[in-house]
Amino acid sequence: MTTELVLAIGIIIGLAVGLLIDRNARRERDEKIAELEGGLNVNRNVVKSLNEDNVRLIKRLSKNEQKTD
Repeated sequence: MTTELVLAIGIIIGLAVGLLIDRNARRERDEKIAELEGGLNVNRNVVKSLNEDNVRLIKRLSKNEQKTD
């Protein structure tokens, strides 16, 4: 009887600790994902800006080439 009680208490404590660790790990994962998404948005904005600059420069170059012809 006492062995089963000790075993049941041990299992309950193990489950509680496991759930606590899982909750903390999920929170840390969600924070890391949010941080990485913020950096990704910054990188996307930089790439978009550079692409717009490239298009503008290519248009300007093609206009200059037409003028010299």
